[in-house]
Amino acid sequence: MQTGVALALAGYWVANQAIQWWNMVTACQDFTSSANNAVNCLWGAVTTVITAAGSMYSAYIGAGRISTWMNNNGISLGWKRDEVDQDLLDALSGVFGANVTHLGVWDYKSLGLNGTLSTREATTPIDVFGFTSQSGANMHFSYLGNTTNGLGFKFGFGSGTTNTKVKGRQESFDQQYFSSGGIDFIIIENSLDGGQLDTYSDYWWIYDQVACLMAPGMTAAGHYFQLYDNVNDGTMAGGAVAPFRGSDHWSAISVMTNEPAPLLINQTCT
Repeated sequence: MQTGVALALAGYWVANQAIQWWNMVTACQDFTSSANNAVNCLWGAVTTVITAAGSMYSAYIGAGRISTWMNNNGISLGWKRDEVDQDLLDALSGVFGANVTHLGVWDYKSLGLNGTLSTREATTPIDVFGFTSQSGANMHFSYLGNTTNGLGFKFGFGSGTTNTKVKGRQESFDQQYFSSGGIDFIIIENSLDGGQLDTYSDYWWIYDQVACLMAPGMTAAGHYFQLYDNVNDGTMAGGAVAPFRGSDHWSAISVMTNEPAPLLINQTCT
């Protein structure tokens, strides 16, 4: 059933790109319980990320637990790490429409301009959370902070295994986090013209739009996105999504600046 949410996408290609959406199809299917074909798994993962962007941004500009957590965990502000508690997990579960758990900690490095992880930058420990999406895929994610491009997130396929306890600490560092590829995405801050995304009721309507809009652009290195609230005629959230490969985390997200907003709505997909 059509809701008041409309999605606009614009593909992004780069010269000599190391990965495209098609490359992620098989990796995604390996971590889903769904019997649907592989490309549907990827579209479901992209839908999960975009719906999370809409809900997360609303929470970020609010005054609740997620807002506090995101502001305290801004890497660009010097990394004042906020401890994970049940209130945060409950709030994140509401954002994703699924039960979110804390999996452990990952050693984060930012992407360089060549699209791969920096080999010279010191690592920063960031929390990793896991959940099963509404489309049946096991995923994990981390909040990377308020980067120069926007609010940064990393979503990986699966939840990782082989946890290694760090001596003297109650946290698990797992080198398999994000090792099977996934999706980098940023949320570009805006004035939030109006509207509130409902992760539960809007998910499958946005999924249909993602499938329609991405089908002709699966060779892209990423997509800009904009979520519109058709009731209030405003932007709910905007940003960019890009696949990354697990071997070196190559992604176009670090160069996807200056979103060509406003993005045009394709009426045949809404």
